[in-house]
Amino acid sequence: MEYHKCEAIGKLRAQRSGSDIYYTAFKFFKRRELQGIKLPKKKVRLADKAIKNNISCIYLEGEEDLSIPVYDSCDEIRKKIGVYLCKPSVTQAGFLHEIAKVYSEGKKIYIKVLNDFLGKGGTTSGNISSVFYSSYIFFKKLYISDKRPKSKHRVQIEREYPGEGIDTKQRHDRFWYIEGEQPYKDKFGKIYIEGRF
Repeated sequence: MEYHKCEAIGKLRAQRSGSDIYYTAFKFFKRRELQGIKLPKKKVRLADKAIKNNISCIYLEGEEDLSIPVYDSCDEIRKKIGVYLCKPSVTQAGFLHEIAKVYSEGKKIYIKVLNDFLGKGGTTSGNISSVFYSSYIFFKKLYISDKRPKSKHRVQIEREYPGEGIDTKQRHDRFWYIEGEQPYKDKFGKIYIEGRF
């Protein structure tokens, strides 16, 4: 258990409720400090270090000019990010640092950009986000290093977007249509307009 987080949460709750939880916790930790008992440090699992080392050796064709076709939907990448961030040794900042390595010019990806992407919903909502593209590359390298087979979802996306993958240059949540036409998206994010001849 991370005592730093608990202490911060206790302080916040004490400030809100007017109780003495923070002060009691402070005394507890101060007494431990005076006895020479150190707070446990957050452990980085060796497996996570090995993952970072393994994927840095993997080269994908098109990496240098950011032209790797993307065969995952935005929703699927959001799911993968959520699962990855639940690991005990992973932080948002560390994850963003890893995925930013996709961009050779030293680009940084900020937590706001990650939160904006995670706050959207839909197959192609967020398709131009740097988080979408770089996360896809990151997870693809993880899958390669683990020697995992293609998922059913990936096979479906490859079938729907042969060759080019999902567009990462133009937004797909805005489009023009005229009165009398009914636009809709299928489950793969492709836009169709009923009533157009």
